[in-house]
Amino acid sequence: MHPNLEGRELPATALKAHLLCKNHNNELSDTDQEAINFHEVLSGWFKIDEDILTGNGLWTPTRYEVNGSLFGRWLCKLHCNLRSFDGFVPAEYYVRSAFGETTDPSPRFFVLLNTNENLRYERRIWYADYTIGMRNFEEHILFHVYFMGFHFIVFPFDLSETVKSVLATKTRNDFYIGCWMETPSQLIWKQGDIQTKFLIFNWTNISV
Repeated sequence: MHPNLEGRELPATALKAHLLCKNHNNELSDTDQEAINFHEVLSGWFKIDEDILTGNGLWTPTRYEVNGSLFGRWLCKLHCNLRSFDGFVPAEYYVRSAFGETTDPSPRFFVLLNTNENLRYERRIWYADYTIGMRNFEEHILFHVYFMGFHFIVFPFDLSETVKSVLATKTRNDFYIGCWMETPSQLIWKQGDIQTKFLIFNWTNISV
């Protein structure tokens, strides 16, 4: 799936990791639950292996609403945990965003639905981060989470063509030249010409 990207595949237990003190873990329990709910719904799009193999489950129209605010905070939490484990100090705006605080700059969320026809087989969670040089010689961390067939890139600036070009060079992959949507209201997955899966995002509490 990502032959030229340096990253790591994560187990399902990453959805709910108690890596902070009890009080802070409790504060983030809603974000963990939203990630778990999202994971379960995407898994439930195809009820059993027979449906996946025969295609029976592919044609059932399904609609699910994601709390983008909570899931975005979970993405920031995941990033902060993994950066800390690797011995790095995560950027303050990612830490504060994980706890629902407003920051400047503020993380921005870009989403892409994998259009590969084997999307139904992809039940993985995958993470990678990259350092991107910005104006005035500042460097910022951009991170990418592949979540069950959906790609999320989080960055405190616009995912401009220049940034995407830098990413394509870093990863030796033209995947990043694709059409990303910032905080989309809806993603629709089609089987041929038929729209079958509708993912509705509610980003009400995200400031961009």
